[in-house]
Amino acid sequence: ELSELDDSFKNLLAARDSVQSQLEDIAESLRDKSEGIDGSQESLQQVEDRLATLEDLGRKYGQGDVERVFDRQVELEAELQSLNNYSNRIKELTVEVGRAGQQYNRLAEKLSIKRQAMAPRLTERLEVLLGELAMENARCEFRFVQKESESGITERGVDQCELYLAPNEGEEARPLAKIASGGELSRIMLALKTAACSDEAGKTLVFDEVDAGIGGRVADVVGRRLRGLGERFQVLCVTHLPQIAVYGSGQIEIRKAVAKGRTSTNAVVVSGSDRVDAIATMMGTGRTTAQNLRNADEMLKGAKE
Repeated sequence: ELSELDDSFKNLLAARDSVQSQLEDIAESLRDKSEGIDGSQESLQQVEDRLATLEDLGRKYGQGDVERVFDRQVELEAELQSLNNYSNRIKELTVEVGRAGQQYNRLAEKLSIKRQAMAPRLTERLEVLLGELAMENARCEFRFVQKESESGITERGVDQCELYLAPNEGEEARPLAKIASGGELSRIMLALKTAACSDEAGKTLVFDEVDAGIGGRVADVVGRRLRGLGERFQVLCVTHLPQIAVYGSGQIEIRKAVAKGRTSTNAVVVSGSDRVDAIATMMGTGRTTAQNLRNADEMLKGAKE
């Protein structure tokens, strides 16, 4: 009615109608939203359980901070991706291992063939050397057996070599480790080292207790053989026998001394008359006699011939 009396009220009336229409639209939207919300007790419990789970995760993985849990999730996802990549890498490495195994088999077979081809030559050389070391009737034999391992691969090839020895004529060859005496082992070791390095130069050979189980003429023979090796190589020999010591180009005496209740060990180079004394001491029973000194001097002179 006011709009009929005053035209300015017509604008207000139009604005009212517009606002009323918008309010009706808003009300309709709110009704739609409310219909989509599950306000049941069951839904509320699910939300509370979810929050409780997040709090537990926060304490366990995020030091009480839920945000850190999500950061940890990102890290774990990255690790998972990395593990997936490892699976591919494992496949690649498996292929490489297979190829390496094939190459190993080829090389191991070549090595086995070379070993068996070299065995007769080494056997012949050993028997000659043992003959020079007063084991004239010794007969040697190398036997090969296939090694057993889970993978079939060992660092020394596919076969194992064992030295068999018949020390006397008419005896059956048996494993060296089971039948050789101390003296025989000493000479066989000397012969093996001599044969093994016959074609090499510049080596240093160390013989420890090479005199075990020998003496007299055999010790003299061993000493001469060591001197022969010393002409081609540097030879260090630990010995208690004067028959061997006299063949060295030099001699080092190991001395023990007790001072102030403590024992000390010294290595002393001996030469000239000191070496004669050292050899004489090795010959005697702890006392150096004039006869021992004369014998020691003769032995040293004889070793130079």
